[in-house]
Amino acid sequence: MIDNDRWQLPQGIEELLPVKAAALEALRVQLLGSMQARGYRLVSPPMIEFLESLLTGTGSAVERATYRVSDSETGRTMGVRADFTPQVARIDAHYLTDSEVNRLCYAGPVVRTRPRTPGGAREELQLGGELFGIADLSADYEVIDTMLNLFDVVGAKDVTLSIGHVGIYRELVKLAKLDEQGKQAILATLQQFSIPDMDALIEREGEISNGDLSSFRSLMDLSGDVSLLDSARAVLPNTAEIVACLDQLTGVCEFVTRSYPEVNIHIDLANVRGYQYHTGIIFECLVEGAGKALANGGRYDAIGAGFGRSRPATGFSADLKALLSLQPEVFNQAKAILAPSEQGEGLRSVIAELRSSGEQVINRLSETDAELCDRQLVIKKNQWVVELLMH
Repeated sequence: MIDNDRWQLPQGIEELLPVKAAALEALRVQLLGSMQARGYRLVSPPMIEFLESLLTGTGSAVERATYRVSDSETGRTMGVRADFTPQVARIDAHYLTDSEVNRLCYAGPVVRTRPRTPGGAREELQLGGELFGIADLSADYEVIDTMLNLFDVVGAKDVTLSIGHVGIYRELVKLAKLDEQGKQAILATLQQFSIPDMDALIEREGEISNGDLSSFRSLMDLSGDVSLLDSARAVLPNTAEIVACLDQLTGVCEFVTRSYPEVNIHIDLANVRGYQYHTGIIFECLVEGAGKALANGGRYDAIGAGFGRSRPATGFSADLKALLSLQPEVFNQAKAILAPSEQGEGLRSVIAELRSSGEQVINRLSETDAELCDRQLVIKKNQWVVELLMH
């Protein structure tokens, strides 16, 4: 290994230098504040815990993405957090049982063995919120509202909310009477959105199904604006379950149109993301030019069953670093006050007062300290005053 290689970070891992790190921290505080103003209480789960706990509930869906380490104290396998949701569900199930409804928020790093998208980050700063205890659409409305408000806070433009419903896919699987091979084949085809492969499956449907597979092909055509919900009612099986799912989607679209008329709504009924644990409405938030979803979520009822408290639940998570990229670039402008390094009691008192009011005061230890400052403390008429620093 050459000397330069030992200082290189692994692919998909990055470190933040002062200006960007400060901007990210300020945004974290601002966005968490906006969620706490809506009643979401902050929790801070551990970065690492026993693997079986991390892989309970939704955690099983990120098993391959979870780093494993051995606990030297117990010999048990521990996992490094790849997603917050299982941990927050455990907190709701074990520690906050006195509350019928729990609104919880969080922000912190997650680490994955592989990036979500090719060439993407393996470490993210994830921010999100979870709402436990409400089974009807009012909770979905609130969670989507809370998520879209974050995009308002960062000043995002050209926001699109893509909405689907895994209940439709689950109902079609039941109607098609698929064997296990058929389920896997249909799921993979939908995830890859391969129309030729879906057509090939339909041609040999008798080998994997005792039902009709044509509705899965219809799903792949049901992607577009809100008007597609009417088309879906016309082409999908008219079962009570599918009608209820389409009614829920209609309700969410009406809510978003009223509350965020500037947000574009996209319907995608072939989206089966997270079908292993999602049970209802699912959604993703995209911004023009971002290249990937910056936030996503959905309903995942009964998530707490593995922790002994089965609960209706819905929530979302967002990539905080990606949200920061939506804001104008922060330049390293000097916004501090330069103070003499030798300080008597009077000067120390002045500096303490300035710092307590929110000012940054730097003690001058080198010439480069002045480059970080736009003002300085000087003594005039036996009083310390702040004046502009001329470079």
